Amino acid sequence: MLKSVSGEELERAKRRFEEVAGEVAGEVAGEVVERPLKIKPFVEEKPWGYELWSASPRNCCEVFVEGTRLEFRLDELSSLFPAKVLGAGAGGAGAGAGAGAGAGAGAGEREEKFPLIVKIIKADENLSVQVHPDDEYARRRFGDAFGKDEAWQVLEASAGAKIYLGFRDFLSKEEFKKAVKSKDFISRLNAFDAQVGETYYIPAGVVHALGAGTKVYEVSTASERTFRIFDYGRGRELHLEDAARVLKFGVEERGEGLEKAGKERLVLRKFKVRGFKVRGGEGEAKVFLEERRLRVLTCVRGRVRLKTSGGAVLSLTPFETVLLPACLGDFELRGEGEGEEAEVVCAKW
Repeated sequence: MLKSVSGEELERAKRRFEEVAGEVAGEVAGEVVERPLKIKPFVEEKPWGYELWSASPRNCCEVFVEGTRLEFRLDELSSLFPAKVLGAGAGGAGAGAGAGAGAGAGAGEREEKFPLIVKIIKADENLSVQVHPDDEYARRRFGDAFGKDEAWQVLEASAGAKIYLGFRDFLSKEEFKKAVKSKDFISRLNAFDAQVGETYYIPAGVVHALGAGTKVYEVSTASERTFRIFDYGRGRELHLEDAARVLKFGVEERGEGLEKAGKERLVLRKFKVRGFKVRGGEGEAKVFLEERRLRVLTCVRGRVRLKTSGGAVLSLTPFETVLLPACLGDFELRGEGEGEEAEVVCAKW
């Protein structure tokens, strides 16, 4: 389970910055994050494959303060420079946080937290059938800053690979509690053929599972709160009581109303996910105009060259990820090498 960076850790980060910056701390604060920042990934091995964590509150990146290299977690950067990293109003509407981010219990906690998790998930076997809580349940039950909405963009899929999303037929809560005891519970879910380039939106409360033979780019709000429903007899803990409380059993959640995007863009309530291709060579750059929105961008194929309007240049190889703070101006992307094609996926808060 992902743990938030503690208040004590944030205070230590602030002291480290101030000790290095000294009297010019206020003057250089903006310069520290007004550039693209490569994020250090880490890998978690799983019974069914692995997760490459590309961005999260606990991932780190390096910044330079008065010529000194410092390493901060993304949650620490968001706390030190909230308006620069997250956008106007920090976690409020100006940062693209979506409805509810600034209202109700826990809103203050969210305003300076890094809001996204980005992973590359490789599934050699079926993942467990699971569901995630919404913001209200996560705050009330666990004191979490976020619930969990997520999206999967399919990067690779073997023949016959499936994505399971929503109940195939209507189930009442009582019918669900009986059905989940069956060994063929997975047959109760809608099964979609996993197609490379397609993106699937998985709102909090919707039952889902990633099938064997898939590799996906997963973007979610910054929560790992997962209620495991069915695990193919692997012996891991199930969370059926919490799952039954948050699952959406209505007819509209059977699958027909779930949003399955095409290859270009999926607009979600809290974030956007977009995959696109770029080529190398003159006149081939893809230009992004200033929006004052936090972005996380990952190269998934080929080599990419990123250049900002301020003159910063950064190269990305496959599965390298960069944080683009909200304060960043215009930037452009192109493939490296004349005529060479590359592919990237971008998550925007």
